Amino acid sequence: MRDLRDYFRSWRALEVTSDAVVNYIQGLKDEGYAPATINRRTQLLGQAFNLAIARKTLTTGPSIPHLSEKGNARTGFVFRTELDRLIGNLPDYLQDAALFAFLSSWRRNEVFSLTWPDVQHDAIRLQARNSKEKEPRFLALEGELAELIERRRKVANGPLVFHHDGKPIVDFRKAWRTAARMAGVSGKLYHDLRRSGVRDMIRSGVAPHVAMSISGHKTDSMLKRYAIIAEGDQRAAIRRTQEFRQTELDNKVVVMPKIAVQ
Repeated sequence: MRDLRDYFRSWRALEVTSDAVVNYIQGLKDEGYAPATINRRTQLLGQAFNLAIARKTLTTGPSIPHLSEKGNARTGFVFRTELDRLIGNLPDYLQDAALFAFLSSWRRNEVFSLTWPDVQHDAIRLQARNSKEKEPRFLALEGELAELIERRRKVANGPLVFHHDGKPIVDFRKAWRTAARMAGVSGKLYHDLRRSGVRDMIRSGVAPHVAMSISGHKTDSMLKRYAIIAEGDQRAAIRRTQEFRQTELDNKVVVMPKIAVQ
């Protein structure tokens, strides 16, 4: 919404014509924004006009095209070694937030809106208002997750678990891009941490319904978008299958047919 306001801030509503919206969309395309990102902005613009029309402030609004998002499923992943390098280059106030996103597979807004009243001794119970699906969610605190939360307790400064000197963390794109470049992983996105966490759970044998309860996915189809099989996974699978077949062959007792002696 902030980016939308920055662009249209001085415009009168009647100046936001259909052609003006098309030019706005083309400008975002030229800047390299994905169709899904553009659609989210124009969706907000359309909702603003619909609200004005419903309140009879306006009588009509511009025609706003919807871009195709086919093939929009992202495939970026971050391995733990890459994450450790990236975290080492992030500002202190972002380091734990990045690790938590990787370990929990939570969405960005859920991470940065997490408050201490939601955190209990051995679990987090995310309130419905802070969940994208508007449903409460449970996250068990075990291992590295539990250690991370205890570390955050020591630097608590207000209600937010992840903060910058007690204030909400809002825009960290510049800090993220700088850290990614310095870590040698330019192009990696913060949302890649969520995808990577889900993929690691699936690859380690976690049942899909359990992984969904952790990440907050509602459908298997959404979960499968992140369980993308890489070439290395296929090669490893083929090698394991070949080793299994060879072991089976080696352990099999071969009975030779009897040959009658003349």
